[in-house]
Order: sequence, then structure tokens, then C-alpha cells
Amino acid sequence: MKTCLSCKAVITEDNQVSSGRGTKARCRECHNAHRRATHDPEKCRVEALKRRYDITLDQYDDMYEEQQGRCAICGTDQPGGRGNHFAVDHCHRTGQVRALLCESCNTGLGKFKDDPNLLRLATTYLETRTNDRNPSCTKED
Repeated sequence: MKTCLSCKAVITEDNQVSSGRGTKARCRECHNAHRRATHDPEKCRVEALKRRYDITLDQYDDMYEEQQGRCAICGTDQPGGRGNHFAVDHCHRTGQVRALLCESCNTGLGKFKDDPNLLRLATTYLETRTNDRNPSCTKED
């Protein structure tokens, strides 16, 4: 029988917090309170940039300034996404960072598997099929 480190309540199936490494040492309520009190989103962001892309926050900020706070593809100044930061676009094969993208453009590239040939086919499709079948569906709308 496990008891919570914080409140000393018995940890049951209903109030336990599990992870890949087993049951946590605090009950759900104390775990959540501790997480809220100690979680630093900016520190997590700095660590994620380094871990995922091997760049520092200063390097990210330099890219942001170079791009004048805009998506490298569509030019929007609205990043979208959960953290409201531009996504770091990178080559999935080499890991090389390319630029900062808004959530929509980054997701779009991912859906097309970063394949320029698929993107060209999609462009051709939009320029021909869509306009032939529905002339009112053009970018000028």
C-alpha cells in the first residue's frame, strides 16, 4: 500500500498517477498541484528546442528576426498551434533546420511527407481539376 508523499493519503487505483515508469509517489490531486507549482513552460521550450532541433532559443529568435516574424512559406504573422510559436521546420532525414513555419504550413508539408514531387502534383491538381470542375473555387475569391 502506497501513501502520497505530500498529503499521506492512500494511493488507490482511482487517485493514482501512472507513467511509463510505474505509479507516481503522489496522489492525482497533489501531483497536479505540484506540477502547476513547478512547471516552467519557457524552460521546457528551451530544452525542447535543444533536444529536438539542436538549436538554442537565441538561434530561434535570430531566425524569427530574419523572417521578420513571419512564416517562411505563406508570410503570416500568426503562428497558430498550441504554444503560439512558429514551428521549427527541419529535414526529417538529416535533422537540418530549414526555417520557421506557421502551424498550417508545417502540417501541410508533413502531410505531403516533405516530398516536392507530391507538392508539385498537388499544385497541378489545384490549378487544373479544381478550376475545371468549379470555376468559382479560385484563389481570387
